[in-house]
Amino acid sequence: AATKRARAGGGSAPDRLSALPDELLRHVLSFLPSRQAVQTIVLSRRWVDLWRSVPAINLDFMDFEGTDGSYTVSWEKMKDFTTNLLMLHNAQLLDAIRLRTFRHKFQIPFFGSAFCRLKTLKLDGVSLDHCFTERLNSGCPVLEDLVLDSCRNEFDAIQSDTLKNLVEDCSGNVADGLVIRAPCLASLSLRFPYSYYRNGLSLEAGNSLVTASISVDSDGSSQSYQTIILGSLWNVTSVDLKGFSAMAFLDNEFDKFPIFDNLRTLSLSWCFLSEHDVHKFKALGRFLQNSPNLEKLTLQDFW
Repeated sequence: AATKRARAGGGSAPDRLSALPDELLRHVLSFLPSRQAVQTIVLSRRWVDLWRSVPAINLDFMDFEGTDGSYTVSWEKMKDFTTNLLMLHNAQLLDAIRLRTFRHKFQIPFFGSAFCRLKTLKLDGVSLDHCFTERLNSGCPVLEDLVLDSCRNEFDAIQSDTLKNLVEDCSGNVADGLVIRAPCLASLSLRFPYSYYRNGLSLEAGNSLVTASISVDSDGSSQSYQTIILGSLWNVTSVDLKGFSAMAFLDNEFDKFPIFDNLRTLSLSWCFLSEHDVHKFKALGRFLQNSPNLEKLTLQDFW
């Protein structure tokens, strides 16, 4: 009866959430935006330092937009919060960083030893200056997954001895060329829909590359640039090409490339659209001759 009266009178219930192990609470916080994770310090003394050791950092410009609609104020809030968060964060293991902005000039500060154990980095709408190459190479020595979505790239190289998966979907780039040096790279996805590297793209991925998806602007990218890309894919088992010109396959340089012995699956989408039919089939035939073990061919918007 006394227990029932206590409940009816609004007696406080035990804080079962705070009683959970630190490791489990950190895992739960890793699914929240980092700003919300920091705000949990008001819950109780138990939560004051938990946010500092969460194994993931999630930052989105939209989380900092105020009711006054001031773009500049919101941007400064995000920059200050991000800088302080990275300096105070002390997780022994940092699994992922996700940063989403709107193509602002944002220089990523790398602070703390936790970044030396970062395996996943996802950036959306960020302007990346020429220093990004060095920060990536020296600041993330065990990085395995890199996603650059709608970023503006001023750097001219991506270099990593540990990178396994790379996704680059550009909205614009100002560098003349791009060199990708990643000997452990297994999966590659590149999309350059509106602009391209004037001096082309060089891929040094070694024997590890298994799957590749390359989309280029057929009106902007040069034939030789496309041919060089094709030659870099000699070891893949599955490749998806979009926007390539027939002449890229008919270039004399194509004869110098190794046979695509490992290729099992080939998909061509929106390729050869500006070419005569005779060039289409000559280009396709040449690629098929160099792919003796091909098992599946998909042609989309080919005619």
